[in-house]
Amino acid sequence: MRLRHFALVFLATLIVTPTAQTNPTGTWKATFTGPIGDRPKPFGTVIFRFRVTDNHVTGTAIMGSWPGEAPLTDAKFNGEHFSVTAIGTMGWSTRMPGEARVDHCCPKMLFDGTIHGDDMSLTMVWTSTEAPSDEALKKTKIPLVARKVSDDPNATIPE
Repeated sequence: MRLRHFALVFLATLIVTPTAQTNPTGTWKATFTGPIGDRPKPFGTVIFRFRVTDNHVTGTAIMGSWPGEAPLTDAKFNGEHFSVTAIGTMGWSTRMPGEARVDHCCPKMLFDGTIHGDDMSLTMVWTSTEAPSDEALKKTKIPLVARKVSDDPNATIPE
């Protein structure tokens, strides 16, 4: 009888307790986990700096010296699930033999994942601001894992 009463109270508590919204505020260090061939060559880690103000998420992603520090846009957090876009500000050039140099702008990374406490699992799709948005859906989703290294979004950590 006592066990049944305890079980009913426990279940009622679970039903009426709201789930807490995950707060991503802080500095996170993400590393790639997939095959080396799929990983980007210019950087091996991504440092995320998330700030939450009035339920609005902003921040930056730092990806080596190129594409470098990129502001986060289109940030969406829903419980543990999130998605953000990072658009680099430095373009690149291509030149085919006998042809003029062509300048391009800019690298665009789409991140999608989940946060569980101080751990994050996510994927990244590398595309370009010049590419049609439906092209990104065809690209390889590169897996990463991240760990929160500080509650301070301005914390200095090695890349």
